[in-house]
Amino acid sequence: AVNKFCVMADNTSKVPKLKGKKYADYAISEEEWKMLELIYEVLKGSIEKGLAKLKKYYWFLDQNNMAFISLALDPNFKLEYAKESWNSKYFGEGMAALEQVVSFMA
Repeated sequence: AVNKFCVMADNTSKVPKLKGKKYADYAISEEEWKMLELIYEVLKGSIEKGLAKLKKYYWFLDQNNMAFISLALDPNFKLEYAKESWNSKYFGEGMAALEQVVSFMA
């Protein structure tokens, strides 16, 4: 799929053009795929542990609206980041929590 994308991306206007390169330059050779398989075998356990840790933290974020409220109050992010990046369901839940906190403090 990666190599097919690399070949097709150069021939379509739907994908942004690269400056001074072609997507085909990033195609992966058969030898590189074999190397990636070996690397994956070595890292598989660590990758699975990392994914389990991410799931744990995502579950925690689902239970706690402080992450959303912190982003909303951070002058570098405000609400724009969450509005653009978060699932609309989670954004709505976060907004409700923020409004509840603000009304409590008023």
